[in-house]
Amino acid sequence: MIREIDFDYFRIIKFLLLSIFSFGISYILVENYLDYDVSLVYFIITIIGILLIGIGSYLTLTYVTDSKTRELFKSIISRNT
Repeated sequence: MIREIDFDYFRIIKFLLLSIFSFGISYILVENYLDYDVSLVYFIITIIGILLIGIGSYLTLTYVTDSKTRELFKSIISRNT
């Protein structure tokens, strides 16, 4: 008995493009602004900032472009309040 799996290719491609865009920005920031020769504290602060920019841009873009993600965010926020 073989089950056929139905994929929503539009959503898969949309999330793939959003992730390439948002984490591509993070990669560009790492290449241009990360300095390996400074102190460890400065390096860690820079890495955390770049990670927050990448994750924040991905979450923001998915919230704006996807209705199911918007519903998920709203249910998480309403559950915690």
